[in-house]
Amino acid sequence: MNRHLAEVAKPIHRIKAQPGSLVLADDPRTKGYTEQIENPERIREIVGALVRHHSRGVLRHGELTVPVTPVAYASDLDAIRWRIEGVLGKLPAVIELCGFNSVFHLGIDRGFVDGEHLVSAMPSAILCVRRRWLRRYVVSSALTASFTLGAPPSILVGAVRDISYLGLAIETDVPVPSLSPATVIHGLRVRDESGKAAILDTEVRWVMPRLPGRGSVYGLKVLGVDGDERGWITLVDDQVHPGTRVGSALSEHVWDLYGRCGYFGLSGKRPVDFERRRRAFLSVSRQLDHAPHVGLHVTWPHREPEGATAALSALKVYQGTWLGFQMAKMSGDSEGVSGRKILREIHLRTYEHIQRDPDLAWVIAYPQAKRVWSALVHHDLPQRYVSSDEAAVVRFRALEFESTRRLELPGSDAVVDVGSPTDVEVLAKAVARLRPRAYCEALDLVPERMDMARNKRIWRGSRLERDRQILVARKDGRAVAGAVLEMAAEGTHLFGLLDLVRLFPMSDGGEEHFAHLIDAAREWFLEMGKSRFVCFLENGSSLPDAACAMANDMGEADMTILAAHRLPEMLEYLYEVTAPRT
Repeated sequence: MNRHLAEVAKPIHRIKAQPGSLVLADDPRTKGYTEQIENPERIREIVGALVRHHSRGVLRHGELTVPVTPVAYASDLDAIRWRIEGVLGKLPAVIELCGFNSVFHLGIDRGFVDGEHLVSAMPSAILCVRRRWLRRYVVSSALTASFTLGAPPSILVGAVRDISYLGLAIETDVPVPSLSPATVIHGLRVRDESGKAAILDTEVRWVMPRLPGRGSVYGLKVLGVDGDERGWITLVDDQVHPGTRVGSALSEHVWDLYGRCGYFGLSGKRPVDFERRRRAFLSVSRQLDHAPHVGLHVTWPHREPEGATAALSALKVYQGTWLGFQMAKMSGDSEGVSGRKILREIHLRTYEHIQRDPDLAWVIAYPQAKRVWSALVHHDLPQRYVSSDEAAVVRFRALEFESTRRLELPGSDAVVDVGSPTDVEVLAKAVARLRPRAYCEALDLVPERMDMARNKRIWRGSRLERDRQILVARKDGRAVAGAVLEMAAEGTHLFGLLDLVRLFPMSDGGEEHFAHLIDAAREWFLEMGKSRFVCFLENGSSLPDAACAMANDMGEADMTILAAHRLPEMLEYLYEVTAPRT
């Protein structure tokens, strides 16, 4: 590690979780994170984004601390121009710049002063430090916190300075000596200017004095919410995501958005192909209003005329796994807001909602197999963590079949039927040999979760259908190939990618029986009331030409799987790639 960066790197300690419905369990997601970045191209990308975001920071050299802002970056010279707000000491020094939810430490070894600016060489290394699972946001409108303390009790009032779903910081006009780290505050009331309020139990995590005689700032962790959590979540939503909306109120406009922006023309489809799912989509949107633990639709509204500019959806599709999908956006800026900011905000609203799920272990996306915007975030970032087994990228070809149309296939010496418990266990072992661990864990394709029981239970508890069936092809009494069939409530995925079949050989030559498994799957989907289903041909697997000819080829995409504890890094990268263009 660069010597100067080592001087400022602080140890990252595990945060001890406390009981409470909003608090995550003590697991890798609650740990801080550090990364030493030495790849020159990545350094240029990070610095370029920090410059375009006008990120503020400080230059540190011994006891000297000077506010700085990067104002320009010359890629051909690998040089950065900084605006300095004070007297600059001698180099070398370290500059700390704030990203989205991380602090970047840049070792500055060489440079010169030009008026009020410092011109420095590009650093050879950057240390990225993150200490929080969820970012704290500076409040966008006034929030007041009040609570009672002491005996006899007295009422204390402070202004909320920053906030997240799991914590907040409050300022008091005078120091409160009894509020030290580990102090628990019961019944802390947070109220906004309109009168919305929530009552919390919190714990003091840190205390920081303000200017002399100006009181103190207290960092609080939320331990629990008194009453309905939605009141607290609404307060936070209003502060951190004021431009987005969640829920079914705009679902009619979202449907219109899909048509206007060309979403209904993807994968060889036509707008008329989706009309049969319109009513189901609107119905599911209303059901998700009462089941945020199952999924949500996020919208960036257009105010005049009323409508939708962008939308993104997410569903909890397996026990610890969420799928982000159905992103649509009108091109360009909207009502004075840049298109890049709109993309960033709908993603932040969606994935920060996902982060509140205490069971969260993985996130999935289906970016197209071509260089489009979504591939930057949902492919390139997970690709970095494939080698460490924290991610997987699986290319698949999607073929859509009609459930009412039998496949014209030659006879087979294999018999297809429902898998027995022993077959299911053997299939799980076969999948483990064929696919990465991240794939097996995220898709509930491990022996103890092959029945998908927990995910089916939470969906059905919200009156939404979700099911799985295992079929096997047997030859001479031995299982040679298996199919995993899944279905979800009509209208949850407009392209039907949750009504799917995955195929796996269980012995040599098992691929020869894939088409017969598809034909048997057709009957199950018919029983489930599904007129169509999609087969995922993964990692280059294939079907006979005759079977493919009976399908609608929806093209190729990548299924990307990312470990949940890497979500903050994904959001940091999102912040980077949606930086202003200049």
